[in-house]
Amino acid sequence: MEQSFGFAHFISQCDEMGKGVLTLLLVLSVASWYLMVTKAL
Repeated sequence: MEQSFGFAHFISQCDEMGKGVLTLLLVLSVASWYLMVTKAL
């Protein structure tokens, strides 16, 4: 029995709430990187 513990496996097993939280975290991460880069320039 082979188990896969990758990010794709995690996403495939995630429910809608988990996908929503991951999307929110991704959006906030991109926004914070955008702010850091624009303030540095």
